Amino acid sequence: MCVIRPTNVYFLYTIGMLLAWFHSIFNFHAYHRLALLSAGKTALFGVWITLVSILCFYFYASWQISVQLPTFLNNFPPLSFEQGELKSPAKRTLLAIPQTPYGIVFDAQTRQAPAPTYFLENQVLALVGQKEIFIPSVGGVQSQPIPSQWDSDITPQTLLKEQANIAAALRTIFLFGGAMLLIMFFFGSFCMATAVLFFWKGITRQNVSLAHIFRWAVFLQGPAFALWLVNLFIGVPLFLFAVFILFMMYCQQIFNTLPERKQR
Repeated sequence: MCVIRPTNVYFLYTIGMLLAWFHSIFNFHAYHRLALLSAGKTALFGVWITLVSILCFYFYASWQISVQLPTFLNNFPPLSFEQGELKSPAKRTLLAIPQTPYGIVFDAQTRQAPAPTYFLENQVLALVGQKEIFIPSVGGVQSQPIPSQWDSDITPQTLLKEQANIAAALRTIFLFGGAMLLIMFFFGSFCMATAVLFFWKGITRQNVSLAHIFRWAVFLQGPAFALWLVNLFIGVPLFLFAVFILFMMYCQQIFNTLPERKQR
């Protein structure tokens, strides 16, 4: 009797998803076959793309942390806290984040939240003021009081001793933070792909069902994921606009290659 083990099922599932991803990138005709898959298999492809992107981001972030964290900690300015109040540096100090244009500002003189435009114009991710930490958000600027237990001096030497713990904490933050951002990205990407597909359906006046439109939108996340990988490791100028152009090109080819039986 042939027994199918779970590991074999996972292996076959992975191979199937990789093939579907490959065809979604390089074969426009494959979209017409992929549109015939069940809703469950289509949803599994979307889940697989999201999970793989999270893993790729996690490994990339872990690699960057290992490479850049020592430099970041060595450049960390000496800080002094007294009962939850920043005492030094007395003057505004910028700590640059390696390999990015962004930084963190320390300023013991700042007591009120700066304008939201300050963070955007100066490419600041956070500002540590006298008694609060200010972080930009969608709704403006959020503030978090400095814990009163912070009553010590922080130097690059003390941070380097805790490098392993800091790296582990950063990896956890990047894992969960990256997962949330990527889920939001692919949901927005799916909505964009759906809108572009409806646009081309209206222009070409093709008799395509809603089920086909939604399945195509899911499998269009294959090339979107490939472009995201390029952006992660190399960088793509105007990335979201590039995703839109990508969808326009793919959707045009999908409708241009529709079988005759679907045309009127």
